[in-house]
Amino acid sequence: MVTLGLMIEIILKVQEVEEAEAGRTYCATRYDAFKIMRLMYLSTQINCTSILNLAVSQPVQSYPAFPPAGAITSNKIYASLTTSSYRPQTSNVLPDFATQIQEFITLSKSMPPARDTVFVVSFGLWDIYQLAGLDGELAQNLTDISLTELFTQLDILYSYYVEHLPNNSLLATQSMQRNTTLVEPAFRVIIPKLSDPTLLPGWMSQRPVPLTPTSIAEQQKNAVYLTEHWNSILENKMAHWLQITPDQKSQDNNTTTCTAFLPKDIFYCDIPKFILDLLVEHQLEDENLADASGLGTYEIPIRSVYQPCVREAGEGDTDGQVDLFGKLVCEEPEEYLFWDDFRLGVVANEAIGRAVGKMMVEGKSIKGMLKETEMKKGT
Repeated sequence: MVTLGLMIEIILKVQEVEEAEAGRTYCATRYDAFKIMRLMYLSTQINCTSILNLAVSQPVQSYPAFPPAGAITSNKIYASLTTSSYRPQTSNVLPDFATQIQEFITLSKSMPPARDTVFVVSFGLWDIYQLAGLDGELAQNLTDISLTELFTQLDILYSYYVEHLPNNSLLATQSMQRNTTLVEPAFRVIIPKLSDPTLLPGWMSQRPVPLTPTSIAEQQKNAVYLTEHWNSILENKMAHWLQITPDQKSQDNNTTTCTAFLPKDIFYCDIPKFILDLLVEHQLEDENLADASGLGTYEIPIRSVYQPCVREAGEGDTDGQVDLFGKLVCEEPEEYLFWDDFRLGVVANEAIGRAVGKMMVEGKSIKGMLKETEMKKGT
């Protein structure tokens, strides 16, 4: 499985590999445990055997010399935003989607071929974080351009995967020869719905203060609107992308594409609903209330949904120990919804990983749910 992005801007690859003689699997990562935890839970649900992590994130020690920054869809798109205080400085720019794909392509050429690979693509959080500080019309236009670039790069990844990972072609050929109904090889992608960045602790604690006080509320409103706009355009583009074959794309663009073909499918997971449900659940439990859907009755172990586990130590704050970067690290991370100002914690990562894994096991992809709807209509 290859994951590109996520709320925590993960790019990683979970790849099932068999070494010729030893029969071993491998796991290579350069990301800390909290950041890959969600994918670890997911990998256990769908029987992935190893993780190769290609993600990058802003080093903790970069605070406060540099403002918060994360991987965005395309660095080129933001290169001209010289007037925005939210644009990462040149020395603080992280690899974008295109760069990460090229790194995966380079690394995959020296690896044993995988029997199956699942890609997880999640960009947008840091795009919206930056765009919220711009003029509304410009921000919306850049949102649209960013999403177009996302699917352009996804096409590049798809073409490489189909042409250069021979196991998939072999399995497809064997499936046709045997005329079996076994699981069909496919280019499968997990894409999380984008969460509102204003719900993160870092929106208030780390975001640079605007020059005018009225801009604080304006930027928050912009972020909420742009998040909704991103998800709306994303859903439309996903539906269109799933229907386009290489031949059709060649005709649309008047270009030649690869002749090899694998079916495409997307698992679209609603992470914002999960986060909002936890927030509401916590608030209802505090007031000893419950709503008609059952929220308020689950007795979640989380006791803090606003303050992260890793934070600046305030006066009288003794819950934890100070680490080498001067941050306070809590003693019970499972009691916090957020690990730090921009990343979810232990409980949330486990729940999301298991939920997405269950979606895949049950075949609740976009195509799968469309087929199920059609079958219900036919009965």
